[in-house]
Amino acid sequence: MHSLSLRKTQETDLDYVLQAEYDDDNRQYIIPWSYQHHLQAIADSDIAHLIVETETKIGYVILAGLLNLMLVNLFMF
Repeated sequence: MHSLSLRKTQETDLDYVLQAEYDDDNRQYIIPWSYQHHLQAIADSDIAHLIVETETKIGYVILAGLLNLMLVNLFMF
């Protein structure tokens, strides 16, 4: 069994992210972002842009609103 890990997305990962977004099987579930939009998200302290991987990349996740204290408090209970 492979362990699942999350790591911060790097600019070098964005080709993978864009490829995943524009894949026909995924497009119906997401609103694709531009390369520049993803790059801005990586630099934004209010957003966690993460790569999901086992031995290889298997996806990505974007969590927004990290600086919202109300949201953080909700997750603490």
